[in-house]
Amino acid sequence: MLQPVKKSRLSSEVIDQISQSILRGDYKPGHKLPPERDLASQLGVSRTVVREALRSLEIMGLVESQIGGGTFVKEHTIENALTPIANYFSSDDSVVDEIIETRKILEPEMVKLAAQRATQEDIEHIEASIAQMEQEDKMGLSGINGDTAFHFAVANATLKILSLIADLLHYTMKVSLRAEPEREVTIQGHKKVLEAIKAKDPVLASEYMREHLEMSHARIKRHNDLLGRSISDGPAES
Repeated sequence: MLQPVKKSRLSSEVIDQISQSILRGDYKPGHKLPPERDLASQLGVSRTVVREALRSLEIMGLVESQIGGGTFVKEHTIENALTPIANYFSSDDSVVDEIIETRKILEPEMVKLAAQRATQEDIEHIEASIAQMEQEDKMGLSGINGDTAFHFAVANATLKILSLIADLLHYTMKVSLRAEPEREVTIQGHKKVLEAIKAKDPVLASEYMREHLEMSHARIKRHNDLLGRSISDGPAES
């Protein structure tokens, strides 16, 4: 179980001990961790150090805190393991290009399978996602919820594993929509992919998806270039 730790690197050592206890099964999923004061006593550190460690463990996806209820061990899932990785990458705009390049490889091939495998229910979900984005556009919203729903409705008709990188995909979609205020181009791109899926034409579906992603990528690059120029040029003279 837990052992008193040395004064140096207190928080990291507390994180290491608690995480190892969780991975060993000393604290099982759903199990409530001891109160902060008890953990502090066992580890020989202050409650402040324990609090910092628990906050880090929550970011890592190992535990979750409930207001007034304490801290609980989360279920061990691949999604929980990938979430902090996704958060790390999505905090740096420099990796957006790499993520979209990966999408440009995966999604055109994925949509080929959708055109071959999609059930009527899958198609209805894709249609609903486009309708959602159109509604969000009319309301003056970004459309991110409908956009995300579209790509995952397509994914659910093919490769369930795509959901494991949900946070990364959501981030690049958000950046794309922020770069292009006019949503009609994105909506029309979605509709073209849908029609190819309904026609069970994998080649055309793949072509339309690749075209859709290429246009999104180009918008992001133009947006970033403009931001770079506006920053480097400094404020305009009046």
